[in-house]
Amino acid sequence: MTDDSLEDPATVDRHAAALQYYLTFCSQSAVAKIYPHAACVNRGFRLEFTAYLAQCPVMRDSRNRAAGRSLKGQGFILQTVRALYEWAADPDRGNALAEGFRNPFRKLPRPKSLLKGEPLAEPDISLAMAIEFIAACDRFQLRLFVPMLIFGLRPRAFAPGFPRNSCRHVSAGLPLPE
Repeated sequence: MTDDSLEDPATVDRHAAALQYYLTFCSQSAVAKIYPHAACVNRGFRLEFTAYLAQCPVMRDSRNRAAGRSLKGQGFILQTVRALYEWAADPDRGNALAEGFRNPFRKLPRPKSLLKGEPLAEPDISLAMAIEFIAACDRFQLRLFVPMLIFGLRPRAFAPGFPRNSCRHVSAGLPLPE
């Protein structure tokens, strides 16, 4: 975020809403007792704030006062707080914190990727395992799993122009129509 982006009122409103969570957390008496000023924040503060955000209810609709859900997207709020501390520690802009201040929000934990391991490595399923799997399938399951094994697709997600009834031919052991 640059200082020039603050000219947009919508951006200011989004950051103000994000910082409202921070201000509400800091105004709690237990938090204010442990961390009386900004220079005292540390990793423990960040962890407590993250736990607080996970418990914050978000109203579904402000008109009907329905029960809220828990706050899922904490990333924007944490990045806004990180930017706040970066600005305050910068001697050319905020200059509100001591020179040796370490921002506990600087290196936020990143979400772990779903893919693990080497993507070009041998597959986890061997040919023998696939044959054993197909042998254990009944007629209905064959129609679902054989196209996925052969083409890597769901039965109805074939490329345009591919015969729609090809699943029946494959599962029945018949040659595909040309």
